[in-house]
Amino acid sequence: MQLSDDDRIIMQPQRRSSTVTYVLLALVAAGIGAAGYYFTQGAGKAEPLAAIKQVINPQADQPTQAVITGQVAEAPAPEADPAVAASEPATEQAPEAAPLPILDNSDEGLRQALGQLGGWQAQALTLLAKDQLLRRFVTFVNSLAGGKVDHKTGLFTPLKGRFAVSSSMPLTETPESQTRYNLYVELITALDPQQCAELYRRYYPLLNKAYAELGEKGNFHALVIKALQQLEATPELSQAPVLVPNDKGLFVYAQPQLEALPAAQKQLLRSGWENVSRLKVWLRQLHAALLQAPANPA
Repeated sequence: MQLSDDDRIIMQPQRRSSTVTYVLLALVAAGIGAAGYYFTQGAGKAEPLAAIKQVINPQADQPTQAVITGQVAEAPAPEADPAVAASEPATEQAPEAAPLPILDNSDEGLRQALGQLGGWQAQALTLLAKDQLLRRFVTFVNSLAGGKVDHKTGLFTPLKGRFAVSSSMPLTETPESQTRYNLYVELITALDPQQCAELYRRYYPLLNKAYAELGEKGNFHALVIKALQQLEATPELSQAPVLVPNDKGLFVYAQPQLEALPAAQKQLLRSGWENVSRLKVWLRQLHAALLQAPANPA
């Protein structure tokens, strides 16, 4: 079976770690509706976010992928709940709430709101891009909902360190390589899911406006739910992942079930099975919090 670009795993180490961190930090974004995933190394002016739609260059950004040879739980392609897809979150503001800024001027207020989240750590704020936070988040989620990862949103700074593989057979990702992601997992899972959902609902009108700028149909809330379902469907591995090289000099999953997973799920697996398990618990809590609020007709 021919590999798609999304399924390839690059052996070059220079920028491997960025994609997984991108996905991990996107979990924070999905939770707060105010951030989305990261990574562009350039310090120049970001290109217009409305023009960035599912552009993926795994040869440059994807870290080496791992695989297991044991049993893997079935992970069917997630589908958005029809009831959710036809509705949007309630967006009524509390009487004391300040009016929302316009989308172009939303970054400063958003940063302040993020800093007030339960469990938020100041270190996370230093990882954010300087501008266009909501647009970057929306663009990333639009890609993530389809099982892909947008590498050009530039929302967060890249993770330091390189992907490392064991020197003995079978080849697996080293524990030291996976521990690079522990900080990001800690930052994400420390957040209060209920407060994240409340902040998401507050900023939802701006998020939906940014989504409309992409020219997509439907509402952004359905897309967020679909993206969460995509990540929640990531299998939890019971054995150390094993790597095998293909005839193109790329590492791929030895087990076809894993190699056939969407790119977003495969990249999340690179953080290590323990981190995946912790993240999925938090994702389910966030998902439930997002569905608790009464919905307004789309």
